[in-house]
Amino acid sequence: MGQTFITFSVLFGFWFALSGKLDALMLGTGLVVAMLTAWVSAPLVSGTATPARLCRGTLKVLAYLPWLVKEIILSGLDVMKRVLHPRMPIAPKIVEIEVDLETDVAKVLLANSITLTPGTVTVEVEGNTLIVHALTEKSLESLLSGEMQARVKRIELC
Repeated sequence: MGQTFITFSVLFGFWFALSGKLDALMLGTGLVVAMLTAWVSAPLVSGTATPARLCRGTLKVLAYLPWLVKEIILSGLDVMKRVLHPRMPIAPKIVEIEVDLETDVAKVLLANSITLTPGTVTVEVEGNTLIVHALTEKSLESLLSGEMQARVKRIELC
């Protein structure tokens, strides 16, 4: 995990040096890209990589990203409808979600995926528990269905 953090720090520092911008979009993009790159390259840095494992892991991450983008778009449309139509229900809640992920990187990926999805924000990660704020009952049900966690778990098991 230490090597992954060092890789992440170097990549993010390089991203920041090249972009030179402090706006949220650039910093957020840099954080996500550096984190994913450090995670995917961790087996290479530690020397535990095999070509087959790297290929499977890369393919699983590439399969996850379109699904995540779809979820972000659908959730964004739902939040937009609720903002434009004030009669639609908003029932904010903070819940604790137990996760079945082994690595810290997988927990961070799940927490960031939740936060990237409009209507939900990961407030804190404590061990195997994520504390999440959900704007609506619909976003909470979607989160509690466990699909996002299952998809991150499949990436983790590469």
